[in-house]
Amino acid sequence: MMKTVSFELPIYTYQIDFVGHVSNIVYVQWMEIGRHRLLEDMELPIERIAREGIVPVLIHTEIDYLDPLFLGDQGHVEMWLSELRHASARIEFRFTRIATRWPLPALSAGCSSTGRRCAPTGCPLK
Repeated sequence: MMKTVSFELPIYTYQIDFVGHVSNIVYVQWMEIGRHRLLEDMELPIERIAREGIVPVLIHTEIDYLDPLFLGDQGHVEMWLSELRHASARIEFRFTRIATRWPLPALSAGCSSTGRRCAPTGCPLK
């Protein structure tokens, strides 16, 4: 397993859905933030690889919701690169509630690198 990148996740009122917990779409947004941070940590900021004609795109997400987050909770995410192929990578995420370290959704995302014309290209992480 590669080095783990982790950070805290504040929860804002606009992220709460009609049943009172963090909306499902927010987890996908946090995955995007995490993907940016992972690339930055690897010294491959999105802006630089985009200038080189490589555009990472999200092609798959899988989320098992284990326990909801609510307004007033503080979230924490750990993420790592679990699989690396020629033109794609798999990133695993572990979300926890800071107060209890209780597991929240188990997430994974498949990312693919494409050129500006959406043709698969070599993965910048290799």
